[in-house]
Amino acid sequence: MELPKLAVANFTAAFADCVFGGNTLRAGMDGGEEAFASGGGLWVFIYRFGPANIIRGVSVSLQRCNFVDNSAQASVGARGGAAHVYFEAEPDSSYRANNTNVSTSFSDCGFHGNTAVADTYALGGAADVSYEEAVDTSISYSRCNFTSNYAVSSDRIALGGAVHSSFVGTTLASTHALSDCHMTNNSAGSGGGVHLEAANGVTATAKGSVFRDNVAVEGAGGGLNIVA
Repeated sequence: MELPKLAVANFTAAFADCVFGGNTLRAGMDGGEEAFASGGGLWVFIYRFGPANIIRGVSVSLQRCNFVDNSAQASVGARGGAAHVYFEAEPDSSYRANNTNVSTSFSDCGFHGNTAVADTYALGGAADVSYEEAVDTSISYSRCNFTSNYAVSSDRIALGGAVHSSFVGTTLASTHALSDCHMTNNSAGSGGGVHLEAANGVTATAKGSVFRDNVAVEGAGGGLNIVA
């Protein structure tokens, strides 16, 4: 099948042995216009709308990367104090999801002291990965350490002190996996360690992972919170 010229297909973004330290993204703070902040250290954003609304065969991978003391700060919506990865492809006229065969993976990465701070909603003190209208997609964290990250919001909507993940809209045959990860001393309103918003068709697993001394200050799931 020939894809439209403006579709995103067979694209790879790979990061290895990188350090993101002390980066700050500020948007709409200090009385400025309302704005959102995505990815204090790193933002990967792929969006398609209209006749070429196809994202297919896209991979984002991070290996042996360290994120230390990064911050996303916003008046409205701070996402991913260290890193934010976001994919959205609007469904076509038949409401078929066009965001397919997409993966985001973190392996042997460290996240320490990262923050997402907002007046209105903060998601993922360290990392936020979100898919909208997704089929055959995956989010995975392997052998990663998350310590002393937090998400905080003045309106108390702060989700995922270490990790926020979401699958929104039409979602089929998609997975979210934590393997041999350590979540220690992270905090948020809900999901002090991890907050996962999982739609139908998502399989979530956690294997060999440790959740210790994480705090949910307002809602549910001190270590891990899953909402479906």
